[in-house]
Amino acid sequence: MFDQLNSALQEGHYQWGLRLADYLLPTDYEKTIVVEVKIKLLRALVAQQINAPARNYYLSYTYELEKNIQ
Repeated sequence: MFDQLNSALQEGHYQWGLRLADYLLPTDYEKTIVVEVKIKLLRALVAQQINAPARNYYLSYTYELEKNIQ
């Protein structure tokens, strides 16, 4: 599943990648790496988003994840 997560990021399937990341996180498999990929997925969605509240949600979620892995 980790390979599918990376493929989703590379191929631009960001929503699918977020779902895969959410499936992987409870397993604690490479948790730090999965969170880092999830941050990249969220930032990619931010770049595409024109809806201000949605952008704010993605950015806020990204900042929370970054704060928790440091």
